[in-house]
Amino acid sequence: MRAGSWRTFEHKFKPMVSDDGSYLQPFRDVCDKPVELVWTVIEAEGKMYCAAGFHVVNRIDYLLCEKPWTPADELRDYVY
Repeated sequence: MRAGSWRTFEHKFKPMVSDDGSYLQPFRDVCDKPVELVWTVIEAEGKMYCAAGFHVVNRIDYLLCEKPWTPADELRDYVY
């Protein structure tokens, strides 16, 4: 399956800006949030993607969004 674009991700889920001005959030800032608002930025095949929920393998950091993902969104990654 082809990954969705960052622009689509921004529009659909509304990622929040962290204290340092980036979208990346450390685990300590997202660990107590609802899983449906969290995306993991992962590295795969030399590219970075956003994957719904908490992931450990190839994890770069996390994104916290205003709008939750649904079970159907778990099947799609987005280019970061």
